[in-house]
Amino acid sequence: LQISLGLLELQISLGLLELLQDVPFSGFGGMSIGADPIVGGVLVAAAGQNRSLQGFMVRKEAKGHGTQRFIEGPIKPGDKVVIVDDVVTTGGSALQAIDRVQEFGCEVVHVVGIVDRLQGGEAAFKARGLTFSALLTIRDFGITPPAIEN
Repeated sequence: LQISLGLLELQISLGLLELLQDVPFSGFGGMSIGADPIVGGVLVAAAGQNRSLQGFMVRKEAKGHGTQRFIEGPIKPGDKVVIVDDVVTTGGSALQAIDRVQEFGCEVVHVVGIVDRLQGGEAAFKARGLTFSALLTIRDFGITPPAIEN
């Protein structure tokens, strides 16, 4: 069985856009570098639907040269944005991106993942007043999630 990675990325991107169809937002991004190919795919898929989205990336650390910013891309304070993560476990990476984007002045309206490992990420987002959805969970792969320690 041969799978085209380009076709797979397109299907993931279209699936994410379908999950987000009722969410009003203009910016889509996440923590670099894991979110970068997802953001690119979603922007291309959105353009194919005649929908204009602004993509952005969040750096773990500001560069010591160039713009020296944590947020790279055309979003601006006040924009409504969605944060994406490829695999959500505890939500830590997405929460770091959320903090940076909120400090920048954007409103995070939703968090989305490709796979939710069902290990507390959704609860962490909910504790921050954020909604979350994922294309798949580890149960979709026949895996039972481990018990979450409190």
